[in-house]
Amino acid sequence: MKNFAVKVKTNSKQQSIQEQPDGSLTVHLKSPPVDGKANKQS
Repeated sequence: MKNFAVKVKTNSKQQSIQEQPDGSLTVHLKSPPVDGKANKQS
């Protein structure tokens, strides 16, 4: 099993997943981090 770092940024203008040069992933979500809305975003 391979491990990697994931960074989540909420309140973004667009939803996207970007691979960074260091191999980590950055996930951009439109939802705010309020009342679990970002956790439910799909």
